[in-house]
Amino acid sequence: MQLIIIITIVTMMGGSVISPALPVIQKALAIETSRIGLLMTAFSLPGLISIPISGIMTDRFGRKKVIVPMLLLYSIAGSLCFFAPNFEILLLLRFLSGLGAGALATLSLILIGDLFRDTEQKEALGYRTSFGYFSNGILPVFGGFLAIVGWNYPFLLFALGIPISMVAASVLVNERINSDSTIKEYLIEVGQGLSNVRTASLLTVAPTLMIINQGILATFLPIYIGTKFGASAVVIGIIISTRVIAGSLIAFFMGKLIKIAREEWLLITSMIMLAITILFLPFVTSTWFMIIPVMLMGFALGIGFPAFQGLLIAEAPKELRAGVMSANGVTNRFGQAVGPIAAGGLFAIGGFNTVFFGASLFLLIMTIFLTINFRNYISTK
Repeated sequence: MQLIIIITIVTMMGGSVISPALPVIQKALAIETSRIGLLMTAFSLPGLISIPISGIMTDRFGRKKVIVPMLLLYSIAGSLCFFAPNFEILLLLRFLSGLGAGALATLSLILIGDLFRDTEQKEALGYRTSFGYFSNGILPVFGGFLAIVGWNYPFLLFALGIPISMVAASVLVNERINSDSTIKEYLIEVGQGLSNVRTASLLTVAPTLMIINQGILATFLPIYIGTKFGASAVVIGIIISTRVIAGSLIAFFMGKLIKIAREEWLLITSMIMLAITILFLPFVTSTWFMIIPVMLMGFALGIGFPAFQGLLIAEAPKELRAGVMSANGVTNRFGQAVGPIAAGGLFAIGGFNTVFFGASLFLLIMTIFLTINFRNYISTK
């Protein structure tokens, strides 16, 4: 569990440590506001390539042989962003780093599915989310301070993944899960698993949450705070950190929450809370009052992510788990990639208010869709 948490902490900083530095990077490299989201998209988009490939490889050749190289790719490419001479090279290096990050985020979930069962599995998912959010709460502060030294200094934190890859190489056991079937047979089996209506519905949750998380919270919220209130990178980092700290605290108690309410309804509640909170963002009148809605969004995401991950893992048999979770990883990265672009499009149409109102409407539509699906499923049980 310790290694899973460490990998989660290191890889989740790909967006959080850069988020408060975006205004500084934008100014240093003379990037238009409508294009700044490409820094996040370039990191998220390659997961659409690396996740399905790594999913097949990890089921057939073992977890260790995939995790260690992906850690090294993520860390080395991310660190080299420090030396990027222009925006185009920076985007290229973010793309390479994202190839590793996309695979690792999915593989850590697969390891939890392999190693834990029932309530322990739910608690492990909560711990993973909790520590991931905790790191995302601390790292933006470091990112903000490092951005004061120079726009490129936050990228030095990616080097932390290099020693972690050495630890993973020595600790992980390379167990093959599915090596008997051919690749064609394996893909057919995974496809049959994904055709299940409940599984297909659950696969819409990750892109929904990530469109909001990356497009609104990680990209445009920091820029909004900086533009409207004139906040510095450090102040923005502190405010953003309250979101992830709140998420960390609530996710830590996920094992207890599922004893009170079904995971389905915990997920629905979190999405409603997220939609309402985003709707009220334009009405906040001061910098530090922004902490209140940001913390509420943190609570919502801290419940939503482990709730839906637990539901999806329960639907995936062990021999196909990497394939199913890789499909989830692809939809996750799709949401991360689309989020900043969609938010940028909304901004171009009507500014920040259109971004926030559009995101809230999207969440409410998806909440209605999932509520209908979950009610039909529970009524048949």
